[in-house]
Amino acid sequence: MNPSAAELWLQAFDKQIAEDPDDCAYAYFNRANALADLGRHEEAIASYERAIEECGDEDEDFTGAVLTNQANALVALDRADEALAVYEQAIAIDPEQPRHHGRP
Repeated sequence: MNPSAAELWLQAFDKQIAEDPDDCAYAYFNRANALADLGRHEEAIASYERAIEECGDEDEDFTGAVLTNQANALVALDRADEALAVYEQAIAIDPEQPRHHGRP
């Protein structure tokens, strides 16, 4: 059985994190997206949280995107109340960003 594209990306991001653990916020974000694509939403949520920890408050656009994707993963797990709270955090960062309101 051949690995899917998401599985290959996941392997690549895991390798990137292992090779450069001091600069890995974007790798954790992309790892989380690959996990979400694979339907592994609990693991994705943990990677989104790690991406935010690694980035801190340095990049509001990035943090907003991470929070929005994290909320989407919570929705996929039927955890609507938690998702709403996370969407609200993203909206507080940038109220004008449509993706934080569930619109592309």
